[in-house]
Amino acid sequence: MTVVEVIAVAAGMFKPLIPLILILSLLFSVLTKPLRNRLADGFGFRPKYNSALVWNAVKEARASDTRIRAAFYTVWAIRIVFALMTLSVFAQMMQKDIL
Repeated sequence: MTVVEVIAVAAGMFKPLIPLILILSLLFSVLTKPLRNRLADGFGFRPKYNSALVWNAVKEARASDTRIRAAFYTVWAIRIVFALMTLSVFAQMMQKDIL
């Protein structure tokens, strides 16, 4: 594959990745609901999905709970998909410069 073909493939990845990141975000929400409820009981408020409080609680609880371990790996999948989407945007910009 030439560089132009690689850039074209990367540029075409954006639209298929949108539903994937939405599904992964929903999965994270479902997997961490019991943990967020426990945190709400302890702190008196329900933390947001993207808060450091939830992320630290997920990291601490992942050794004992399979759902939390799945949520931990789901977050890494979200990060990878987001990185691919960012790569796709830059590839689209490069493709416009090349063509």
